[in-house]
Amino acid sequence: MPIRMLNSSVAPICPTSRSQVPISRPAPLIAIARPTDLPSAIRAINQLISIYNNPVQNNTVEFSYLPDWNEIHRDTTVVRVTNPQDKEMWVDVERITNLVFQDRSTDQLFQWEY
Repeated sequence: MPIRMLNSSVAPICPTSRSQVPISRPAPLIAIARPTDLPSAIRAINQLISIYNNPVQNNTVEFSYLPDWNEIHRDTTVVRVTNPQDKEMWVDVERITNLVFQDRSTDQLFQWEY
């Protein structure tokens, strides 16, 4: 059910029926102290050699499978939001109160309640 505004325009609706792949982030940068003398230069070079020989893994999670969620049930309520300065200005918003998803491959249920 779309959200109706006072001027009869309709707010956009976002579909929730597709599964989402986890977002991967690049590994954080490694700080190496700037060498100021021979011992600190040797230490920095050894750190660079260690980084080169043992690269840092990306911090993504490897899943044996990615869940494929399918929405099977949704409960909503309509809430009226008013302007505190002018009670004549209001909008009715459809708020999701309960969502139930099911994984297509494992039949596992996920329930979210507001």
